[in-house]
Amino acid sequence: MSDKFEIIKKAFNLETVDRIPYSLWKHFPEDDKEPETLVKAQLAFQKKYDSDIMKISISGRAFAADFGAEIGGYDPVSGSRFNVKYPVEKIEDWNNIKPADPNSGEFGKIIETMRLVHKEVEGRVPTMMTLFSPFMIGKNTGF
Repeated sequence: MSDKFEIIKKAFNLETVDRIPYSLWKHFPEDDKEPETLVKAQLAFQKKYDSDIMKISISGRAFAADFGAEIGGYDPVSGSRFNVKYPVEKIEDWNNIKPADPNSGEFGKIIETMRLVHKEVEGRVPTMMTLFSPFMIGKNTGF
């Protein structure tokens, strides 16, 4: 059984499979700044480990950047970026937060990354991406 979609479908339906499907993922903190470099890193990782589900690993702080957070370096162990400036330092600062345009900024880069990945793996590898809760984005915004 070589079709990744088929093995995932059967496993989710508790049907017999010839092997346990798996997925590996990691962050690419030096490559996740631009869609093209993240896609290249993701595809190389997928080629090396041949996961049954390709998890696209965007920066967990990316969404907060569109609300005014300044993102700095990253934790070398987890690969997660950290904030160096938060737009919300006191409760009243929430009044200054404006809606983010999903077609530009970090939102736009994430959408472009997904578009480029799907162009490369369409029909061969199921993909997924973490969807961060509004509470996590709020925490990363500062308060």
